[in-house]
Order: sequence, then structure tokens, then C-alpha cells
Amino acid sequence: IMRLVTIAEAGTMLALLYSYRPIGLKFSSLFVSFYCLTVGLMLTTMCFKLGGFNSTYYVGIILVILGATVVMPWHPAYHLFGLGGMHVIYLSQIFLVGINAPWGTFISHNYFLFGALAMTFVGTVLQYRMHFLLKQKDEYKNYFLANISHELKTPMTLVLAPLESAGAET
Repeated sequence: IMRLVTIAEAGTMLALLYSYRPIGLKFSSLFVSFYCLTVGLMLTTMCFKLGGFNSTYYVGIILVILGATVVMPWHPAYHLFGLGGMHVIYLSQIFLVGINAPWGTFISHNYFLFGALAMTFVGTVLQYRMHFLLKQKDEYKNYFLANISHELKTPMTLVLAPLESAGAET
């Protein structure tokens, strides 16, 4: 059932995004965040059924974290909500089965999950800042070019007007 839900969610997101509807474009990061939570719930369910914290399906969560960070240029808050939520869902197994793995395995799996989250969060923050700076520099460039073209046209008009009239007299 979880796989059907994730497929339905992905289809709905794609339909909204590719139809260029304002709601799809405006809330695309929020949709992807909820999608990540659903995928995290699905992977946690698989971990729970296949051995709890002993299961190696935690690697699937790491792959989703890395893939979502590469594919989705989103705001850092959505990153924490969607991908941090995946780790919280993974840790929620404690309430269902307890820590059913050796402490070393439990700590190791969570260390790698948290490490992937921290690394991708820093990358998302840097990417977001870079996007903002590039947007700001593009605005400065457009302002400069608009002003410089006006300043060049005025003297050129003063030079070209007498030349054109001299050329018309001959």
C-alpha cells in the first residue's frame, strides 16, 4: 500500500508541475518534502519488517537524502522538514521495537544517516545562498547595462547628427 501511495503522490506532483499550474510551481518544494516523508515512511516500514535497526535498508534513506538534495534546489527549511523528517521517522522504530540491534550497529547507522543529513543540509544552504547572490548580481548587471547604454547613446547622437547633416549637404 505504501508503494501505491508514493506512486500516486509522485504522479500528482508531476501533473501539477508539468501542467504549469501556479499551485504546482508555488508549492513544489512543499510537495517534494511531503513526498520525502512518505518515502521515508515506506523505507522505515521495510526496515521494521526486515529486522529493525539491524536492517541495511537505512542505506535507502541515505540514497533518498542524497538524491533529493541533488535533484531539488529547495529552501533549507524544506530540506530539514522533508529529509530530517525521514530520519525522525526512522528513529520512531524505537517506540515500536525498541533498540533491537547492538549499540554499535544502532549508533553506526544513525551516525551515517545524520552525517548524510548534515552534509546535504550544508550543501543546500550554500546552494541557496549562491542562488541568491547570483540573482542579486544579475540585477546589478542589468541596472549597469541599462544606464551605460543610455550614457553612450547621448554623446553618439551629438556626434552623429552633425555628420549626417554634413553628409546630406554633399
